[in-house]
Amino acid sequence: MNATDKLEKKPIVLPCIAGCICILSLLLMGTAAPAFLEMYRDFGIDPLPVPLRVIAIFHWMWTVPVGLLVALVLIWGTRHWSRATNLRIDVTAIVLAITMVVAFAYTILFTRVGGMRTIIPNITAEQGGGSVR
Repeated sequence: MNATDKLEKKPIVLPCIAGCICILSLLLMGTAAPAFLEMYRDFGIDPLPVPLRVIAIFHWMWTVPVGLLVALVLIWGTRHWSRATNLRIDVTAIVLAITMVVAFAYTILFTRVGGMRTIIPNITAEQGGGSVR
């Protein structure tokens, strides 16, 4: 048995895809949250309802490094975990990243504020929205 037989060739494509999806999802949430929260404050929605206050913790200053760390762990794990474990962890990371983005988007776009959904801003006549009927 020579040294090359001991080295098992492991797939690297799925961990790279999972890492990229994790980085992109956290980057999206970290950059979108401050922009949306500022928009809601501009519309006079302050104090924010509880779901939007939870979203306020997302900022790119910590979401991007966490995404990079998760990606590095996924790629590092390819060398140290079995193929089955690696596959389970990569698929779980992809599913969790997509679920987080969907939950984030739902919370930002469809949280009820004062009886209205936040996707439809509450513009009154005083704010330049014309006549209210």
